[in-house]
Amino acid sequence: MSTGLVYTPGVFAKTDEVVALARTVAARGGIYDTHLRDEGNFRTGLVNAVKEALDIGRQSGIPIHISHIKALGVDSWGKSAEVISLMRQALANGMNVSASQYPYTASSTHIIPALVPGGRATAATTRLLKRLEDPATRARIATDMEKAMQQRNGPAAQVLISANPEYNGQSLEALGKKLGVSPVDAAISVIQHGGTNIVSFNMSDADLEAFMKQDFVVGGSDGIAGHPREAGTFARRIGEYVTRKHVMTLPFAIRQASARTAEIFGIKDRGTVQAGKFADLVVFDPATYADRASYEQPGLPPWACAGCSSTARWPWPTARRCRMCWRVGALRK
Repeated sequence: MSTGLVYTPGVFAKTDEVVALARTVAARGGIYDTHLRDEGNFRTGLVNAVKEALDIGRQSGIPIHISHIKALGVDSWGKSAEVISLMRQALANGMNVSASQYPYTASSTHIIPALVPGGRATAATTRLLKRLEDPATRARIATDMEKAMQQRNGPAAQVLISANPEYNGQSLEALGKKLGVSPVDAAISVIQHGGTNIVSFNMSDADLEAFMKQDFVVGGSDGIAGHPREAGTFARRIGEYVTRKHVMTLPFAIRQASARTAEIFGIKDRGTVQAGKFADLVVFDPATYADRASYEQPGLPPWACAGCSSTARWPWPTARRCRMCWRVGALRK
């Protein structure tokens, strides 16, 4: 069972309602995978949201998995230590607790739940648009949005992902200057013209690395178009956090991307190299394996031709010839 307690309609669910559903799932050997009610300091707060998830596990007896764990927003930086302590205490008490994480300090979601806090973030878009037509209501919403924007590290840290070239790649600070309005008014204008996703640079390296080192935290992309985590997550975990920064050892990183994940979700026939299991093998050079996806080019895969740096290979799985320069064996991963 999965929930998104920060999104409509999950935000309306009370804890006891989730517990009741979780008991039914637990009785059938299931797992509870949750997007926390708050990942920062916008509603209940990160620590209280983690406590709620753990309480659901205690009351229902279900394994708890927290999707893409993080300390989002400047008000929450440094709270990874308290969250880790809570989860370790739960593990010591016999609970089955885990989490996933992507290795980036920027998150990504739709502009409305990101910047329109509280109940207003959960209203249907049409209702929100109607509320924005009233000057007094718009002013109250704008005040809340300004606070949310500052918690997310300011308007320069909020970058739009849109098919509209007027918006795409623009920070709210830059768009506001371009339109001659405040960053908040620029955000409201984007919402009124159909909305879009944003990339929000709102996490600290220290919290990211603290979570990454825990044996109950596995890799997960939370992939979404427009963010490099879609293509670069697992290569970045090795290239950046094993090879360059030495946050993890290579065996630990591989386990947290394979065997440990299969163990958490009860996938019996994958995750380890054993007779009778699927041979899902990746061969790579640890010295050169790295991500290439960036916020400017988020779709770049973690491989290229050693001869011409092209990413265009022939589509069949066994192809070893570069599609551009035709060098055999030139592809590196």
